[in-house]
Amino acid sequence: MWLPDIETVLRAGGTSALDFTLHDSEHAYRVARRMAQLMPADVRCNLTAYELAFLLLSAYLHDVGMTPEQKRVTSHYRFLMTGNPGCLSASETTEFQAFLDDNFGGVVPPISHNLSRPEDLIRANTIVAYYCRAKHNDWSAEWIKKYLSHERLAFYSGWVNDLVTLCRSHHEGYGDLLQARFNPRIVGSPGIVVHLRYLAVVLRVADILEFDPERTPAVILSHRDIAPSSLIYWHKDHQVSIAIDETRIVLTARPATARFHRAIETMADDIDRELSTARSLADETHFELCPGLNRKLQHRWIFMPAVHRQIEPQERLYEYIDGAFRPDTNKLLQLLSGVQLYGSVFDAVRELVSNAFDAVQMQIAHQRLASKEGDQPGIHSILGKLHAVELMLENGPQGPCLICRDSGIGMSKSIIRDRLLVSGTGAKHELLALERKCRERGFQLGTTGQFGIGVLSYFMIANRLMLKTRRSVDAGDSEETGWRFETEGVGSFGELRRDSSIAHGTSVHLYLRPCPASAGTGESVLSLRSCK
Repeated sequence: MWLPDIETVLRAGGTSALDFTLHDSEHAYRVARRMAQLMPADVRCNLTAYELAFLLLSAYLHDVGMTPEQKRVTSHYRFLMTGNPGCLSASETTEFQAFLDDNFGGVVPPISHNLSRPEDLIRANTIVAYYCRAKHNDWSAEWIKKYLSHERLAFYSGWVNDLVTLCRSHHEGYGDLLQARFNPRIVGSPGIVVHLRYLAVVLRVADILEFDPERTPAVILSHRDIAPSSLIYWHKDHQVSIAIDETRIVLTARPATARFHRAIETMADDIDRELSTARSLADETHFELCPGLNRKLQHRWIFMPAVHRQIEPQERLYEYIDGAFRPDTNKLLQLLSGVQLYGSVFDAVRELVSNAFDAVQMQIAHQRLASKEGDQPGIHSILGKLHAVELMLENGPQGPCLICRDSGIGMSKSIIRDRLLVSGTGAKHELLALERKCRERGFQLGTTGQFGIGVLSYFMIANRLMLKTRRSVDAGDSEETGWRFETEGVGSFGELRRDSSIAHGTSVHLYLRPCPASAGTGESVLSLRSCK
């Protein structure tokens, strides 16, 4: 009885985001059909009843969140347009705002005070569509729990949670799939095997290979108002063929334009990533082994880790090259870390100190928000006296080192990974949310800079960076340890280590190198600074 209900939702729900390829019941059916093609006959015949049920259910349910409940879609749309959360919970509005901060420049509902402006209506539709896509994995899990938790699957206790694990897996990474929750285990009475890791591999490869032209029919393309950036992904499916040849997956295409050619190559790269993941999981975890059983399982993965490509221009209509600009890496790194961009090596010191003061301002802001007297005029000066930014120059065994220490907010692992090391990143949710909270309490955050290109300027004066940091508990996302990060320059590899001895705040150690040629041949940063 479950599948007809699920199929009805996928076919007639009517809330799928219009810019994206069809995630309807036909898509689910083709995924299920592709699953059968990916398993050798003897493996299919030896799958347990539970495993077969899971494969079929996951084919239909892994993307059911792409057809969310109408109330959920309209609630987010109305909140975006009017600023009134309506039936959205506080956690839902917070999560939606975080998405807006990270993906749409920090727009805050309401996005318009004139509800009849066409451009605002279009923008709201686009934002909600992309939010539904971003959330569909979570919403699929919610749908499964809501509608199937009251159902029984023979004597398989906890089957709904395992089905959720399987469906969520198609958007999880290699490390997630190695976790114990995917290990094969014995369930039910009498006990039979359910191998979630193997099923997850079959699901994700079948899903990535499902680009049948029926998923992007021409009549739907003309019927819908597809975003221009999405058009190429609708057209390419009509120029691609897939064949499964023993242990190879063969992709054949004769694209009519270089843009279609590029889209097909990109799709082939995505398939390669999934096939490589599958091959690595099979080799590392050994699908045929199950803890507690002395016999080998039949589960096995037979495919090579890359798709075989046969992509040729149609009737020599174009010459395919990688048409993207590929700047010379060395020249680009010189520009990013040199005076050509900044104008002076002393800009690096300004960036260093500015980042330290911003970290202190954020720490003070969190303390003010936590205090009942936080909005009083003199509180900032009082709290400011408890903090410090120190800048010093030391001579050590490795030469001169410029050190900047602050007692500010500090950094977590994710901030180091996603902001410090990603040049040009703008303000993200954490900073934008803090600014809004400060304004609501009647004061300004007062930061001046942000992570991005500024950090790269350090390498105008340094050939090695060592950073020690620990996130403040006042930030609300502190970790049990501090972090030590070291790197030898722009473009080089960096090492991150846990360090529980670090107090909250950050210290940056810049091991100075000889100045650029513009500062004089053989002249060191240390002597240049002293002359200044």
